[in-house]
Amino acid sequence: MKPVPMHPALADYLNEWRSMTRYSKDSDWVFASVKEKGRIPRSASICGKDYLRPAAVAAGVISEGDRSRFGWHNLRTA
Repeated sequence: MKPVPMHPALADYLNEWRSMTRYSKDSDWVFASVKEKGRIPRSASICGKDYLRPAAVAAGVISEGDRSRFGWHNLRTA
């Protein structure tokens, strides 16, 4: 296991998210399940559907209504 570098813009967005979420302690999950009252993280597929895909549309990476595959692996670099 090796550290994975994080772009400063991503760190800024995650800190902004932390300031808005009800689960913001150091020991909390970044994307905690509200349904489970923060005891477990939200599933990756739900986070992708609720956050990643809409963000990609807003950023112009994919178009609204595009049904092509887009998920966490699209964030990888070569």
